[in-house]
Amino acid sequence: MPKHLSTIDLLGNRYGRLVIIEDLGLKDHFRYVKCKCDCGIVKNFRLNGLRMGSSTSCGCYRQEIAGTSNILHGLTKHPLFTIWTNMRQRCHWEESKQYVDYGGRGIIVCDEWRKDFKVFFDWCITNNWNKGLTIDRRNNDGNYEPDNCRIVNNTIQQRNKRSNINYTIDGITKCLKEWCLELGLNYKLTHQRLNRDHIPLSKLLAVKK
Repeated sequence: MPKHLSTIDLLGNRYGRLVIIEDLGLKDHFRYVKCKCDCGIVKNFRLNGLRMGSSTSCGCYRQEIAGTSNILHGLTKHPLFTIWTNMRQRCHWEESKQYVDYGGRGIIVCDEWRKDFKVFFDWCITNNWNKGLTIDRRNNDGNYEPDNCRIVNNTIQQRNKRSNINYTIDGITKCLKEWCLELGLNYKLTHQRLNRDHIPLSKLLAVKK
């Protein structure tokens, strides 16, 4: 048996809230293991499911996320419920792959949204959410809360990413793509000249004018 799949290597490995306590071997070409959840429940899982992150608890975490009050509204299959669940995970669950960029930076979901999905749902609908739109934070260092969030399409959200470099012209700050669209500049060429040739944006704009 390859060393990286040996029983001794598997035992004690943690995946989210699950810890492997027994190697069950192969069944139907898949490797199965027995895990103990942090809540105390013991269940069997496919090893590849653990490694891919599709199984991170015995099911207790999703129940906590949903909460009794949220099950009553009958909206657990609505797309906004998935958005709400993912939002809470990356801000409040350290095992989330995205936690370092959200909760790890001190970003949280406000109490009124975190504790009650229906409050979050109602805010989204009131602010004209439709399928294909998403929740964007105006201030990328701010929390998920009504005063800092807006409903936008994916294009606007991508422009508001923390990795974007913004430029201020005449007191107005926008990312490079927005300036290029507004001023009729070729984005790829402008990006190259700014980064490769180190030509200031102000000089490029002067040439454009």
